[in-house]
Amino acid sequence: FIIDMVCAFTISVLNLVYPYVTKEIINNYVPNRLITMLLSAAGLLIGFYVLKAGLNYFLHSWGHIVGVRIQSDMRRELFAHLQKLPLAYFDDNKTGVIMSRMTNDLFQVSELAHHGPEDVFLSLITMVGAFAVLATINIYLVLIVFAFIPFLNTYYIGVVSEKNKVFRAQTKYVAMGAAAAEAVYVALGIVYYVAMFLIFNGGYAAPEYSTSVYGGATIEYVTGYNAVNLPAELDWAWWVLSYMQNYILYWVQLVYLVLNVFLLVSFFRTYSSPRYVLFSILGVLFPIKAIFMFAVKNNKGKNYAEYLREQQQRQYRMYQEYMRNGQNGYNNAGGNFGAPYGDPYAQQRRDNPPADPFGGLGQKSESNGGGSGDPFDDLKS
Repeated sequence: FIIDMVCAFTISVLNLVYPYVTKEIINNYVPNRLITMLLSAAGLLIGFYVLKAGLNYFLHSWGHIVGVRIQSDMRRELFAHLQKLPLAYFDDNKTGVIMSRMTNDLFQVSELAHHGPEDVFLSLITMVGAFAVLATINIYLVLIVFAFIPFLNTYYIGVVSEKNKVFRAQTKYVAMGAAAAEAVYVALGIVYYVAMFLIFNGGYAAPEYSTSVYGGATIEYVTGYNAVNLPAELDWAWWVLSYMQNYILYWVQLVYLVLNVFLLVSFFRTYSSPRYVLFSILGVLFPIKAIFMFAVKNNKGKNYAEYLREQQQRQYRMYQEYMRNGQNGYNNAGGNFGAPYGDPYAQQRRDNPPADPFGGLGQKSESNGGGSGDPFDDLKS
């Protein structure tokens, strides 16, 4: 695993070196006709490409070997666990479902186990390295470019979730609104904190105190601020400090959160239909939605209505099979007793039915002179 991460780090560094060497060739070596430096840089690039090809081969081949070993270990442990389960577990769970857990699900887990850390590490190093390299050129342009990444990510969630709609609206339009609300919220938040810094750093705000008595102790707390010697050019900052957060920021944040919830529900309905409620709730309450999205990104997207239709059809087929096999799900030999493997004494009971111990009651008795056999006949006469 450590060697795998080292290879991923080296590939990320090489990806950052290519543009820098190319820039030197275009801006310096070619215009100045530095043939020796040009050939050296070209040979260096070729060497980097060969090294990168070797690292990629090792990364993919050894990564898959690690994944297969992980899958083998998990299958071995899971099979040993299955051997210890009671028979009732196999009565309640279909064989196909158990086989799917042993094959498809374990394969997905093993793929995530060896590809997940590589992809995360490559992406992180590439992004941080690109920011550092570009910052040496022009830090302000880099900040402007990177400022749009979160908003583009929000819009991308809506683009890949187009199989499901939000109240008959396409998700990309909902994502566009969420990205706009997020951008407005961030921009207004920056303005608010800049105004706060200008006001409090300049000493133009005096706290307003109020007192309360709790258990015989007097507690003093801040209820607001008053402007003190505020210059005219900072009137906007005082207005922002007084009204921005309570009357604008909260509502913009609320709009963004609502649209973001709709987006998450649509995304997880598309790529993880059975568990979309759980993933959506956890993604909203905790900052881990990127982990869930990465885990389900390779799943085949589907329309949620079609998924429900498939589930209904599957349940209907199971119901038909259940009814075709009688009340018991194993066979139709259960008889009236519902035994899984039939009643072994059914034929014997049909040939020699047992005598009814109460069969003679209520019939006329010949020994009593044709009486009815009712012990209370004498009382009736």
